Amino acid sequence: FINDELHAQVSDNHESLLRQVTHVKELESTLGSVSVGVESLAQSLERIRRDLQEPFDVIEARTRQLARLHRCAETLRRLVRFLQHTRQLRAYLAAADLASAAQSYAALQRLLLSDDALRGVALVEQRRTWVAAAGDDVRERAAQLLRRGVDALHEADTATALQVFANLGSLPERVDHSAVRALRRVVAATEQVFDSDTLQADASALLESGQVAGNDRALARRTAMWARFENVQDAILTSTVQMYHLQSVLERRRDPHTHEPLLALLAGKSGAEKDADATDNGDAALVDTVTFTGAVSLARRLWCDAVRALDEHVDEATGRSSDVSAAFVIEYPAALRQLYELRRRTRAHFSDKRVDSPLVDADFAALLRVGSRFRTPFLQRSWERLYAAAQQAFGISGGGAEASAQQVPTAKMVLSFVKAMADELERATVTRELLHAVAKGVARSVKFFVGAAESLVGRDHKRNAALFAALLQLHTSSSVVVFSLAPTASAATQSAGDARAAALAAAEAVAAEAAAASSDKQQPMAPLALALRDVLALADQFIEPLFSAFAKVAEAAILDMHRVNYAVAGDSNGEANDCSAFVRTLQTHVGTFQSRTLAPFAACELVARRRVELTQRLLAFFARHACLVRPLTPAGRLQLAADLAQFEAGVAAPLVQRDAVGTEALRRLGGTAYKRLRRVRPAIFEAPAQIAEAREALGLRNALHLLFAHAPAALPSPHRAARWTVGRYSLYLDETLDVDLWHFVEKHCLEPTAAADADEAQTALVELMRTIGSDMSSAK
Repeated sequence: FINDELHAQVSDNHESLLRQVTHVKELESTLGSVSVGVESLAQSLERIRRDLQEPFDVIEARTRQLARLHRCAETLRRLVRFLQHTRQLRAYLAAADLASAAQSYAALQRLLLSDDALRGVALVEQRRTWVAAAGDDVRERAAQLLRRGVDALHEADTATALQVFANLGSLPERVDHSAVRALRRVVAATEQVFDSDTLQADASALLESGQVAGNDRALARRTAMWARFENVQDAILTSTVQMYHLQSVLERRRDPHTHEPLLALLAGKSGAEKDADATDNGDAALVDTVTFTGAVSLARRLWCDAVRALDEHVDEATGRSSDVSAAFVIEYPAALRQLYELRRRTRAHFSDKRVDSPLVDADFAALLRVGSRFRTPFLQRSWERLYAAAQQAFGISGGGAEASAQQVPTAKMVLSFVKAMADELERATVTRELLHAVAKGVARSVKFFVGAAESLVGRDHKRNAALFAALLQLHTSSSVVVFSLAPTASAATQSAGDARAAALAAAEAVAAEAAAASSDKQQPMAPLALALRDVLALADQFIEPLFSAFAKVAEAAILDMHRVNYAVAGDSNGEANDCSAFVRTLQTHVGTFQSRTLAPFAACELVARRRVELTQRLLAFFARHACLVRPLTPAGRLQLAADLAQFEAGVAAPLVQRDAVGTEALRRLGGTAYKRLRRVRPAIFEAPAQIAEAREALGLRNALHLLFAHAPAALPSPHRAARWTVGRYSLYLDETLDVDLWHFVEKHCLEPTAAADADEAQTALVELMRTIGSDMSSAK
């Protein structure tokens, strides 16, 4: 079936199959022609390749030869440079020219490290070890020179060494190394301060040598520790000065090739490189503190790092040892004194060198903050010591602040309390701030003393007198302390006659200055000076009633002046040209007051002040009533003058000052009241016009009253016109102002008599009164 089908298909497509066969033959013929052409082309290409390849191979071979020749020439040139630098290095080392030797060594390193051209060259390999050893020798000698130059502050040695390291390309690392070395010196000195083993040995040596009293081992340890603290001062100051020296050399020294300061080479090093260098040198613990940035002073950075290290060691030592912590609490001023001494020495060094200090106020403030946390515990202990001394003076044992006083302090106890105050203040004289803070605590203890003394005040006169004496002793002794520590002491001394008076004047000057100022921080002793005013106020409470009572008795005796008939010659007893009875009574009262009341307080400054005030009061009171006396005849004027003279010599002079001879003390202490009393004596003999002219010396009130003494009966005295007693009128004069007094006189004396017939003399007298009244109205 298949054959039949194939035969049928061939028969049906015979023509088509013949055409296809014909096309296949044609294709085979064409393919044969193309194959011949391709083969011919391939043969042509082969011939061309053979013509080009041979010159290319020649050129390539010669190019490789030329490259090898160039490398050989470069190697020879490098070898020549290597040999030249090697010879130069030998020569520079022999001549000890470290800067040039470093430059040659750096050039050799660049040759050896630039590529591997010289690696394996026998001539180079023979010298490679020597070059490395020479480089180590240059670095070591330069490091020694730098240490020597920095330690001795020798500019030439330092500059040479820095130039060596600049040529070696390791200047930043070497500067950092110098800073680390300087800081390590401070750290070592600080650690030595708190080394318990060696401190114990030093304390034992101090006890054996007797430099520390008694067998107080704790005190000996503190003494040894503060002595070692001076080494920390030296280390910080020395390291800061050395870094300043290093910085100044870096700023002045210029690189001979770039002509830039060596300081400019320090800014190009990364922090990572510095950390790696510090770690390689074994100073990993100091990496975070000693690094250099070109904008920051080496000296200032060293100072800040040293202060931070000192503060950290103090924190660690006080946290680790209770003895060290107690030393800082008990003797905080000693630590503060060490820090202030370091600040003073640092400032003095740069001032003496006449250069600008690299440190600013903030740097010194950071130093003074070291150990500042011990300030509050120190002040608390200071107050506890003062409080205990005050309690001991009054016999208070336990019970806290609410316990009551049991005894009156003796003179010895008061001096013990004042000594405790003086010790605390003297210990705090390191700074004004600390002195002011301690003075506040002292003032609190003084106020506690005053409060305890006030609780003992009663009706027992002996106890009151003893308390008064204790308070006065406290005030005087404490004033001496203020005098010795207050800056105003010299000014007070100029106006005081003796040391005691100078001390009292100084204390009062400080208190007055503090009271007038808005803040007492300007004067460290101000709190104590103000507290002493409380002492004086309490003491004054003991004597104020005594003087007030005597003043009333004396004034009552003076008022008896108006019972004397000055219209005739002599008093009621007919004794002419002698003082009146009331003056003799006054003398008796003064004598009794002196002998019985003031005798226990003979040397008291407070009583002396009260005596002066009382005398001035009685002088003014006597002058007032002498001017109010009327009528006066010539003989009566003589009698009144005699009374005035006797009052001055026999009453006022003995009263103003104990054991006064004559009126010298009265002239010195009587003030305006004494001057007016002295002026009244001649004024009672003068005409009204003269009295009016002397109104300023007499006092406006006294002059007005004297004019009434010359007036006719139709013009009564002010108190008579108002129908008052002379005592009531005197009280009115104590309380009223001049302008109100003049209005009173006008109302009761002048206006009622204005319409009455008045002669020419009375009219002139009234005009003089109005002149004085005008001054009284305008008086402030």
